[in-house]
Amino acid sequence: MFLLQFANYFVIAIALFSPQAQAADPASDCVALKSDRWTAQEVWIWEKLCAGETADLNVRDGLEEELDALTAPLEDWTDTRKVSTAFLRDILLYSPFVDALRNKPVRISGAWFAEPIRMQGAHLQNYVALVWSRFDETLRISNGTAASRFMVWRSWFRKSFRFHVMDGYELLLLGSRFDGDVIMWGVNSARAIAIEGSEFNGYVNLTGSKARNITIGRHGNEPKWGPDAQLSLRMVEVETLEDTPGSWDGLDGRLDLQGLRYKNLGGWAQSFDRAEAAVTAAERPLSMLLGWIERQESRDEHYIPHPYEQLAAALVEAGQSAKARRVLYAKNEYKRKHATTGFGDRVWLTIKKVIIGYGYQIWLTVLWGVVLIVVGAGLVYRSSIGRSLGIGGSLLYSCDQALPLIYLNPKHEDVAMRQSRKLDYYFQVHQLLSLILLSFLGAGLAGAIG
Repeated sequence: MFLLQFANYFVIAIALFSPQAQAADPASDCVALKSDRWTAQEVWIWEKLCAGETADLNVRDGLEEELDALTAPLEDWTDTRKVSTAFLRDILLYSPFVDALRNKPVRISGAWFAEPIRMQGAHLQNYVALVWSRFDETLRISNGTAASRFMVWRSWFRKSFRFHVMDGYELLLLGSRFDGDVIMWGVNSARAIAIEGSEFNGYVNLTGSKARNITIGRHGNEPKWGPDAQLSLRMVEVETLEDTPGSWDGLDGRLDLQGLRYKNLGGWAQSFDRAEAAVTAAERPLSMLLGWIERQESRDEHYIPHPYEQLAAALVEAGQSAKARRVLYAKNEYKRKHATTGFGDRVWLTIKKVIIGYGYQIWLTVLWGVVLIVVGAGLVYRSSIGRSLGIGGSLLYSCDQALPLIYLNPKHEDVAMRQSRKLDYYFQVHQLLSLILLSFLGAGLAGAIG
């Protein structure tokens, strides 16, 4: 038995240390899978990817600097840089190529994609980075999954970019130029979506997407919005919406925030200079926060309260209840002045504004009560009964008259019997106004007005 086991171990050892075993190389096996349909540059890219390296066509061409996809003349893009859609689909979607690149990044730099790229129902396994590249036709990846990061950087998309209805890890569009629409609706990202530093000249649509973090811009790396650009964050759900004040410049009237839900405004603590960028909603002045909301499209044609309500909720979450009340005050003021608000509603809102500040300035109601009592006291003091009451007594009498149905001082009931008819008429109005103020005060304290 011992001899049999020894023989087995001896055979295994020979197999492991034989020249044939030592020659086995996974990278070589990967390279050997290249397709006869691929061009020379595509074979070169494949070899680099098999080695786990970045396939940089600028390096292959011996350029000292990267060919800048954003500024290079079109004639600088030669046919030796062309990469076909078939090649990209082969290495990202189909076996045995996908299996050979398992756990390896697909980083391609300096490529020219002249054909439309369509990957519907795609299930991307690799980290994909397309950098310093040019795309002449639409790139469309949809109705699938992306197990790792998908990134484009310093690239030029002359037509639309469509990455939608995708479950993924991270989608980054960094420092690139997009002349067509950027459609990213229905993206469910486990980590982040970012568009910082990019230039957009069409419709950027993130409707219904979800992510832990969405970065619009970082300090010094804000996006640029062309005159025809639009951004939709409609029905987006995100934990942190990271931006800077300049991230929204150029989007006046072309920003859709309807249904956007977020817990935090700002960014991660180490992402940029917190003081200069005013990173969190709690740190930003109210004018900045309201200025962002006022970029909402169609806000003059339609009354859209949600952006105010969501911002107020985020401020309360951040412990900024006072600032949240000011945001809700601005919401009511927006409604009062809106063209679609009816006459009756406008009158009622005006009354609420003057008496109680829409429920967020209860001190106004108290102030009006004090004014009412002082006016009543002044009228009493100047009347015939005022001589016997004096200034202090007139104030107490006016205060007592402000309380309906009861007299705190029984003697004031006798005084009321002796007051003039004109003063009697006044105090009937006095009691009515007092009752209205008390009603507003009670409703305000109970939170029923707002």
